[in-house]
Amino acid sequence: MKNVFKCPFFNVKRRKGKFTAGNILFIITFIVLVVYIALLLWLMIWGILTSVKDFYGDFGLGNVAGFPKEITFDNYKTVFDNFYRINGDYRIDAFGIILYTLLYTIGCAFFVTATPCAVAYVVAKFGKKYRWLNIYTSIVLVCLILPIVGNYPSELKLVQSMGLYQKIWGVWILKMNFLSMYYLVFLGAFTGMPASYSEAAKIDGAGNFKILFKIYLPLIRNLFGTVLLIQFIVFWNDFQTPLLYLGDEYPTVAYWLFRFNENTMSGVSTVPVKVAGTMVLVIPIFILFLIFSKKLMGNLSLGGIKE
Repeated sequence: MKNVFKCPFFNVKRRKGKFTAGNILFIITFIVLVVYIALLLWLMIWGILTSVKDFYGDFGLGNVAGFPKEITFDNYKTVFDNFYRINGDYRIDAFGIILYTLLYTIGCAFFVTATPCAVAYVVAKFGKKYRWLNIYTSIVLVCLILPIVGNYPSELKLVQSMGLYQKIWGVWILKMNFLSMYYLVFLGAFTGMPASYSEAAKIDGAGNFKILFKIYLPLIRNLFGTVLLIQFIVFWNDFQTPLLYLGDEYPTVAYWLFRFNENTMSGVSTVPVKVAGTMVLVIPIFILFLIFSKKLMGNLSLGGIKE
């Protein structure tokens, strides 16, 4: 006699009153993920509610986790009044910070996605003929396994000596490497494609570059776009790289928020104002995630010639 426990998300089969080890592990994992998602949602909701609270008449009187007594947007006004102020000085306007943020984020996201994609294509399509190309995969695996700690001083010195310091295009060059897990993702995608694609194109007189741009890249456009979007979110939230390599010359929104949270000026150092500044960084990414959630969470499917 089999007892079946049903819920909208999963079915768990129980035999003789005992759950199997696999089902117990699944239930525990499911509960942990639900709690984790609930905590993230609560943190987001708390941030939005806190950002519209008055510090002296609401938050400072003990209303830390509740709904605001009266919604006010003065905190956001304070944030935007100081949006282009760094260390108390007006260095650049808000439009300039947003422009530098987009240049930094889009450029770095593109190069950090395109570089492993190109290297993975070469290794996947020519690795059987030129065995030495497979050493690139070994290098990536070693770099992913071994932690690289304490390389920033030498890297910063190298960037300065090459004339790339405090230049946005210099950071783009710095990010042109294939030492990431996405190299393995692209390698798996290219390796899984039948050789019939390139063979048919070569019969029609296509070269390697035309095969790459006309056949293979369109087939992995969903994968490429997903990785690009993930990297965009990563670099949008990144303040460490602009802090080290760009500084006050080309401030990004994340870098501005880092300096803004260090500001101890009266009226700016309160918790609701700090949280409102954080929401300026978080809300655009949250909206972007809602728009492209299906692309981020979806599966890649390839079609074409079958062998």
